[in-house]
This record gives sequence, C-alpha cells and structure tokens, in this order.
Amino acid sequence: TGGSPANFDFVQNTGVFTLSAFINVKAEAGSFMTIFDTNESSEDLPGFRFLRQQDGRLLLVITGGTPETIRFAEPAPGGAMDLETWYQVAAVGRGPGNPVEFYVTPISANRVQQFSSTGTLGGNDGNYGTDVFHGLMIGTASGQFPGLNPFNGGMVNQTIYDRALSPLEI
Repeated sequence: TGGSPANFDFVQNTGVFTLSAFINVKAEAGSFMTIFDTNESSEDLPGFRFLRQQDGRLLLVITGGTPETIRFAEPAPGGAMDLETWYQVAAVGRGPGNPVEFYVTPISANRVQQFSSTGTLGGNDGNYGTDVFHGLMIGTASGQFPGLNPFNGGMVNQTIYDRALSPLEI
C-alpha cells in the first residue's frame, strides 16, 4: 500500500491483478458488503469494487469511469459463502479477453475452489486514474460515502497484487 490512490490503478488500467482476503461474515447486513473499493461503488468513477452479495457470492466490478468503459461487472458463478465460516476469497484478472477467476475456499478445505466468470474482462487498457478522494478502502465504500456497504464480520490478510497469481499461489 502507499499514499496515492493511483497505487491501485493497475486493476482498472491493465486488468491484471489479484485481490485476496480471508473473510468471515458474522451476519447478513441487508445489502452488499464491501471487501475492497476505490470508486464509491459507482460505475461513473474509475476504479474497482470487490463485494459480497446478499446471496453469499462475490461480485467484482471494474470501471474506467463511464458506462462505455465498464471493463467487468459480474458475480462469481458459484461459491456462495455461509455465515460464521472463514473463507479465503480472491479474484484474479489476466487481462482483456480473459475470464476472471474467483476463488472461494473454506479454510477447512484441502484445495482451492475456483470458479471462472462466464464473461471476459473487456475494454482497452488505458489510464483510468482514481482521484484523491477515492483511495483504496477496505471493508467500506470509498469517497463521499464512507460507511456505505460495510463489511459485517472479520477480515484479515487483505492483499492486492499487480499480477495474476496461479491457483497454487492462491
């Protein structure tokens, strides 16, 4: 991590990344729960958001800041998480034209559980920079609405890589 919001722009600029955390949802919050956010959960701002949906599945949205530059917006096709259970969750992007790999693995499992998105990361690589008001937030929305969609539970070992980790590295 660092002091500039641009430190994580590689996610929306290149589509090559790994977002990962260990999470344990305590109770449903009635809405999405934020894991990572750099754009207020808005498609009108460049950045990304990694959320847990009400149905227990992960959702990843990556935008360039306009409706025309939504690079990815899709839930994980499987891996609904139960309450009060620790999971390692991850989303891995390998660049435009490739599906996003979601990992939702209970810590009691012997091997990672992987789910490929049905769609692919779209759009062109570019310079979709975040501004000073939209640095990385963990467990809550960024920007003007801190506290929006808070994560309700435990979260540890949050990591963001500027490369696509392999299943073995996950």
